[in-house]
This record gives sequence, C-alpha cells and structure tokens, in this order.
Amino acid sequence: MTDETTGDETTVDDPSADPSTEPAIEPAVGPTAIAPKRRWRRHRGAIVIATIVSLLVATRLFAVEVVRVESASMSPTIEPGARLVLDKLSFRFREPRRGELIVARNPRSGELIVKRVVAVGGDSVGIDDGRLVVNGVFVDEPYVDHTGMPGRFFGPDPVPENAVFVLGDQRALSTDSRAFG
Repeated sequence: MTDETTGDETTVDDPSADPSTEPAIEPAVGPTAIAPKRRWRRHRGAIVIATIVSLLVATRLFAVEVVRVESASMSPTIEPGARLVLDKLSFRFREPRRGELIVARNPRSGELIVKRVVAVGGDSVGIDDGRLVVNGVFVDEPYVDHTGMPGRFFGPDPVPENAVFVLGDQRALSTDSRAFG
C-alpha cells in the first residue's frame, strides 16, 4: 500500500486497515451469548401460557359460554340457579330446530333468557286451551308444566321466515314469544 502523503510504500499486517477486507466477526461470549435453543427454552413457558390464554379467550368468544339461569320459566326442565354450557357454534352452520333449547336476549330488557324452540319460520303456532298447536296439530310435550294453562288461548300466528317462536316450559310464568313476538 502507498502512503498518499509521503508516497512511500508500506506493508500492512493489520487486515482491518485494508478496506477491501472485512473484519472477522467474533462470536459473543458471556451472559449475553444465548444459543437459539436456549433462548427458546427461556421463553417456552411464556409462549405456552400465552397460547393457552389465547385458546381460552377464543373458545369463550366463539365456541362455548357458561350462563346461569335466573328465572323459573323453564321449570321443571331447568331450575333457577342452574348453570348451562352454551354451544355457540351450532347455529352458525344450521338453523335451530323444534324442541331445542336456546339462549337469546329478551328484546325488551336485553337480559339473557333460556327458552324452547316450538316453531320455526313458515310454521303456524298457537295455544288451544293450554296446549301447544303447531301447523294445526297438537304437540305432545311431556316436559311442560301445564299448571295454570287450561283456558288459555293464543294464535294461531304465522312464524316469519328466518325466525323462531320460543316458549318457556313453565308456560303460565314464562315471558316468551307470546309477549315479544
């Protein structure tokens, strides 16, 4: 190499002085040098916990939910204070069917209510002397408490498409589709 100020030739033994040669990177040593596997092990617990929490949150938001029944409108099938595990996925893929229990929001109060689907869109529903009539046929409902129902009449009314008609199993005490449509 030539010194530009003096024009003398000099020999350079230091490779870092030569701009065409990059310096060698020396491996880190000491407490800051962590191999990739050790780094994974150090964070594995936090990653596992974060994954579990994420799965639980996603399950709670999209798949299942636990609710407490507050009213007696579903007695004797479900007593007040009972806890139910709700399946939130089924009705994303299919419509509710007659006889199934559902949880919905009361359109008047906004509170969650548990009711039984007794008619679906396109059906005609009514109550004749306390007994359920769907599409002109009396429905056998062994799970229903008919106390206080004789002499009660309702409908028949058509159920709109994409809608369901719900009733409580304790019909005399239930606030249901007869009240809020």
